[in-house]
Amino acid sequence: MVGDELMTKVVFIKDDMQHIDYLKDGFFDLIVSYDTLISIESQTPGGTLPILQQFYRILKNNGRFLAIEHPPLKEVKPVDRAQEHELKVREVLDKIRPPGKAYTPEQFSEKLKRIGFVEPYWKLVSQGEWLSPIEATVMIDGARNLANKRNQDEKERESILVQLDEVVCQAGKSGLRTPPYYALYARKL
Repeated sequence: MVGDELMTKVVFIKDDMQHIDYLKDGFFDLIVSYDTLISIESQTPGGTLPILQQFYRILKNNGRFLAIEHPPLKEVKPVDRAQEHELKVREVLDKIRPPGKAYTPEQFSEKLKRIGFVEPYWKLVSQGEWLSPIEATVMIDGARNLANKRNQDEKERESILVQLDEVVCQAGKSGLRTPPYYALYARKL
């Protein structure tokens, strides 16, 4: 999408974001984070602020930060049955694994301001994306596997598997649709 000429200037990094000290201060013009913040607190409790500070550090002056995230699930008003079913699947998943920490755009904006970012601006960019049948199957199978691996208590495991099966039955007609997403932009002075 960026074209051959610009592609030589694009850097993709997949790493532990708390340990990116090897990146030079003020190196990047733009940092894009897609559906990342939700998993930081579940994987690295207390890690959100230090990671955002790292992003700030490695951005050039006037550099931009763009995050695409979904709001906390309890804040989501489902737009249709498919999204309602997806939210139920995520509720069940939160019983199996540590739940992520989602932020409202306002909460996220305040975090960025505390770090030093200016002009945070957010906009709803999606009411939710439809999952293809393959994506839905992979997600549900992954949830079942996780329930089988993580729950030693047989009754609890069976309860979770029954809940997943109920949602799958209900979603058979409507499909599954992700929560809505917002884009939040901010700039480093």
